[in-house]
Amino acid sequence: MDSIDLIMGVLITGILIFAVILVYLQSRNRGKRLAFQAEKRGGEIHKGGLFSMSELWIPFKDIMIVIRSVPGSKYSSPKTIAQVKLDSPRLPPIRIQRNDLWQKTLTAFGRERLSTGDEEFDSRWVTWVDDPSTVQKIVTLELKARLAERILQSLSIFIQPKEATFTIRTIPSNDEGYDQFIDTVLSVLKIVL
Repeated sequence: MDSIDLIMGVLITGILIFAVILVYLQSRNRGKRLAFQAEKRGGEIHKGGLFSMSELWIPFKDIMIVIRSVPGSKYSSPKTIAQVKLDSPRLPPIRIQRNDLWQKTLTAFGRERLSTGDEEFDSRWVTWVDDPSTVQKIVTLELKARLAERILQSLSIFIQPKEATFTIRTIPSNDEGYDQFIDTVLSVLKIVL
């Protein structure tokens, strides 16, 4: 073994150790933020396993909001997802998403979208629902102001009679980001439930 092989081995080992330490510190900081949110909102943390992240469970009325993060990969961005099991058989399916290239393509091929009457909102967001009055209840001035926040600009809302899912394409890096996401979820749920 010559000195170049030894130096390369030490360098690779150092990089791996640095990566493991970085992942550990990120995980610990994320756990602290979730614990803070659990304490603040009367919720609890469900610890993740070796290959899964911890979940934040927050009670709301008679339901539980489960918030989990999914790390990104080569083919997908990281996500933070809030899921709520519902039992509202009369609730019409509602979908609100950012008007990105994929949504524009779907619209071009005939997928109908609902206009809210606000041209600026409609140019940035796509809304699908069978009952137009439901959109007027959900897409309030408060929600529009929240959607202007940087962390919520990728928000996707999908509400069905049995489940509601709220997704952002990032993992909040601070308590303010979690507050904005969770408060938005709560404000929409207050309207639909």
